[in-house]
Amino acid sequence: MLKQIGIENFKAFADFQNIDLAPITLIYGANSSGKSSIIHSLMVLKQSLLSPNLRGGVYSDKKLLDVGSYSSMVYKHEVNRSISIKLNILNKITSKFKYSYVDEHDTNSTETQGFSYLNRIIFIHNFIIMEEYKENSRLIF
Repeated sequence: MLKQIGIENFKAFADFQNIDLAPITLIYGANSSGKSSIIHSLMVLKQSLLSPNLRGGVYSDKKLLDVGSYSSMVYKHEVNRSISIKLNILNKITSKFKYSYVDEHDTNSTETQGFSYLNRIIFIHNFIIMEEYKENSRLIF
């Protein structure tokens, strides 16, 4: 069971926010406070992890959710920010997914890792998944 999600620089979330989840969790608040961003982060992560692409693509245009380009996903459309999504499952597994955007066509860019954007699919050239594993635990999406 998903116990906690942490989000940084994804849509309405700027600073890293940990959100505790329970078997029944109500998400409510004022307009533009981040309610949809919580759900969207999980849906984008799920459709990306279930994709057949072995290059680690972040799919923003699929059946579950179409959030558009990286600049549509990142906080205030600032592509120099990195998106982080952290999942804590039953306090046994913690996975952190961190994504960055780099315009491969920018000749002034010295950064070699990040996203390339092709046909509404973002590919990650280099990404980090940090996972702590304990016995008898598994992650299912």
